[in-house]
Amino acid sequence: MRSKSKIELELKVRNETPLLISTGSAQQGFADFTFIRLVNNRPCIPASTFKGRWRYYFSYLWNAFFPEEKCCHYLGRDGECHCPACRIFGGKGFQPSRVRLTDLVVADSYDSVIRHQVAINRYLRTSQDKALASLEAVDRDADWCGAAEIILTETEMKRELACLLAALKMMRTLGSNKSRGMGWVKIDFRLRPAIELEELWQYLKSDGDSQ
Repeated sequence: MRSKSKIELELKVRNETPLLISTGSAQQGFADFTFIRLVNNRPCIPASTFKGRWRYYFSYLWNAFFPEEKCCHYLGRDGECHCPACRIFGGKGFQPSRVRLTDLVVADSYDSVIRHQVAINRYLRTSQDKALASLEAVDRDADWCGAAEIILTETEMKRELACLLAALKMMRTLGSNKSRGMGWVKIDFRLRPAIELEELWQYLKSDGDSQ
């Protein structure tokens, strides 16, 4: 049986522009679409939303650095898939995820901001009639805190861990309305146990040739 190591991360996300992860349905209130909230009414970034974005960037980086073993990118393969993304983030069949996340909850105080948008008729190239909507987003410079736990085998502590952490640094947007300038974020993390990150970055820069 392969020995496994547990890496713990303290995650901190700061949104540099207004951030909205909507409930997906119109609300009865002053805004048509508002943020997902916990039972204590505090906005949160669901773990599933963050994890899906993390998996996307992990797959993107892995395919760039190690094309001989590509990630599937959810291409609808039949049966179980044993690509790196499915092995780590979970896949079809009995492949539980080895990345466990908490929801990221907004810390301390925060401000809300109301944005308005209107649908465009793509045939007439004019605004759609009766399609004005209001959005309630969390204003810029809010801090979101959460935690992650990654279980890796000893052979995965080089390539897989390097791509996982680099993917976090590469993740610069979350939520909706990114084409309108919303959802730009900066992600920081703290590792336990402490790991020399520069060694991992150099490993990726050399395309994994150095062991």
